[in-house]
Amino acid sequence: MAAMSTQSPAQSTTSPEQHAPAQVAPGVAPAQGNNQSRYGNSFMANQAGFGSISDWMPDLGSWFGEEEQTPEEIALQEQQEFLTKVWPPMADFDTGTGGTFDGRLVGNLLVVTLKVAYDFQPGNAANAPKGTPPAELQWSAAEEAVFRADFAKKVQGSWSFQHPIRSTRPLWTTQLLVAINVIEDAADPHFTLSIEKLPADAGDGPASVCDDGYHHAPGDSCDPNAPGVDGGTAVLDSRDNAEGRVRNGSQGLISLYFRRGRSDIGATEAAKLDTPAAALTANPAWDVEVTGHTSTSGDETQNFLLARQREQAVSGALKTKGVKDDQLIHQVMGEQDAGRTSADQRVDVHVLDVQSQVTSAHEAGHMFGLADEYIPTGGSAGDALDADYQQLLRDNAELPGGAVPTAQESDSIMSNGMRVDSWHYAPFVALVKAITGSPEWTV
Repeated sequence: MAAMSTQSPAQSTTSPEQHAPAQVAPGVAPAQGNNQSRYGNSFMANQAGFGSISDWMPDLGSWFGEEEQTPEEIALQEQQEFLTKVWPPMADFDTGTGGTFDGRLVGNLLVVTLKVAYDFQPGNAANAPKGTPPAELQWSAAEEAVFRADFAKKVQGSWSFQHPIRSTRPLWTTQLLVAINVIEDAADPHFTLSIEKLPADAGDGPASVCDDGYHHAPGDSCDPNAPGVDGGTAVLDSRDNAEGRVRNGSQGLISLYFRRGRSDIGATEAAKLDTPAAALTANPAWDVEVTGHTSTSGDETQNFLLARQREQAVSGALKTKGVKDDQLIHQVMGEQDAGRTSADQRVDVHVLDVQSQVTSAHEAGHMFGLADEYIPTGGSAGDALDADYQQLLRDNAELPGGAVPTAQESDSIMSNGMRVDSWHYAPFVALVKAITGSPEWTV
């Protein structure tokens, strides 16, 4: 039951003047108290037809020796208030282009959290080089732990702190930094990663992401999830945290030939390494793909191991000539696609003067809502990108020359390399707009 007042009229201490209605101009309705407290005197003066309060009210500040704030001072105060405001976190932000992630804005730091679940799968022998020992197609607990740590490290390191998100409000100079945080959440992931186990020196396999709300199905298709099932899926393999997405460089391929059943390098063949070693030491950003082969003569597992020994011998020889370990991309093909000729007893050395790519970092871009920017099979340079992706970029980024990027073979992380371009932060700009409720942000 509501409490009732026990004060009698005679007990009231309010004077009659306090009950008198406020004086207003003729023909103007009295102002509502709640509006005045909500909008301030300037708003109420305008509503009453008096224009800005500064047009008719004396400058009280000048009476008391106070100076009016400049626009720059006002902007500075607004930015200070912005940076100290506590913003509510945003869960499962949907980019509208298949990406989804959580976001939290603290001061000038935007923390983007990608939640993943790991589904480690044994390797399919059909996806591995012939002769791969079966044990190398099985995950160990230690290998799973290393993959988890490497995936988070490569994605966070590739995508964090690449470009500032800028305010477009007049006189504002606030810039936001972006930190990517990858965490494991098996109960409620944004994406479930299915990772196939392949040898560390196997060739790079296919990788793909199905958008939020879809999952991988037979035939490499993305089918809609069942009602009520959130998240997307990704298909990777165990070497996708390495620089395995190798692209052709303009340097020529060099082959070193071996005697049957041998892995030692003859003097004539060793001399062939002088040229690639010189190029690699002069250009530390370049990589080299070293691929071991054998013929089909003999046991295929023994051939695979022999091809590995040959690859290791050549890689070791390159290191003695000054090539750094992190420039080497190891690959063993064994008798894959080989015949029975001496030409199959070889190691191919290919210097890559075009940047290689970490597959997991590229696929994470899809999880952030970005599209492929390389030239698709059957496509051409300059082809238009997905329409929804184009719109995401137009809405949230200042594009170079005002033009939306097109399909190209480039060092862009969504093409063939590792360069995060400014427009790749468009999903994060959209997140900031959603958190702050303001459209005045760009990159």
